[in-house]
Formats: sequence, C-alpha cells, structure tokens
Amino acid sequence: MAVNSTPNALDFTQYAKLRAGAEQNDPQTIRKVAQQFESLFTKMMLKSMRATQFGDDMTGPQGDIYKDMYDQQLASQLSTGKGLGLADMLIRQFGGAASAAGGAAGLASGGIAG
Repeated sequence: MAVNSTPNALDFTQYAKLRAGAEQNDPQTIRKVAQQFESLFTKMMLKSMRATQFGDDMTGPQGDIYKDMYDQQLASQLSTGKGLGLADMLIRQFGGAASAAGGAAGLASGGIAG
C-alpha cells in the first residue's frame, strides 16, 4: 500500500500508525511525531494570528469553520519536509541515539545547515 506523502489534517488513521511505531521506538516515527508536534504548534500560531484581526470579516460562522480547516491543512503542509525547524530541534533534544544517527546521516549528505 502506497503512503500518501501529502499530509491530511483530517486523516485520523495516521495517529494509530504513529502510536504503533512509537511502541517499537522507530526513528522514522520519532521524526513523524516531531513533525506532528510542529504542525500542532504552527496551527496554534496561525490561530493566534487570526485572533488579532480587527473588526468583523463578514464571513460569519461558516467562514470561521473554513478558515480553521484551511489553517489545519496549512500547518500540516508547513511542517512537512524541512518544516520550520522545530521538529529537528525536538528530535535532537529527545531523540537520543536516533537523533545522533539522523544527524550524522544529515551531515554526511549536507542536509543540516548550521
């Protein structure tokens, strides 16, 4: 079964897969969990940014629902690949041996910028 590379904010089966991988201490799962955390953090940041708008935007409650869905998907997209850098920091902070192996591989391929 092919894995969809584009994250979907409304796909809840991905969390069950992450839980199963975390039970096995899989380094790829650690990266995915860090990316999910980065996505959650980005969503909170976007929500805070939207809360600072002035006045009524005239879209009503339906507009708020669509904006929230858009922010969820945007946060997921921003956290893929290199992301904002928060996931890499979390992996280094909590990954232990997995982060050392990932960091060495990233340095060998020139993937980690200083």
